[in-house]
Amino acid sequence: MKIKYLITKKNHLRGKKHLSNIRSHKMIGTTEVLVVSGVVVLLFGASALPKFARNIGKARLEFERGMQETRDLKSQVAGETETKA
Repeated sequence: MKIKYLITKKNHLRGKKHLSNIRSHKMIGTTEVLVVSGVVVLLFGASALPKFARNIGKARLEFERGMQETRDLKSQVAGETETKA
């Protein structure tokens, strides 16, 4: 136990953080989601939420299509270079 403490303290002095601390600070919690949702409702009104959700879904779908096109192009280019070699 003392060795783990010394290693953690040594890494802390070097500017390194423990992995569990990094993960816990990166996640969005329920409270944050509720606060952001409340602000959006106050600013834009409740009738705007379905429009926002729809637009986010469309944007996600378009992003996934673009990623798939990129993967397809990469595999095509890789297949062409293999056949030429």
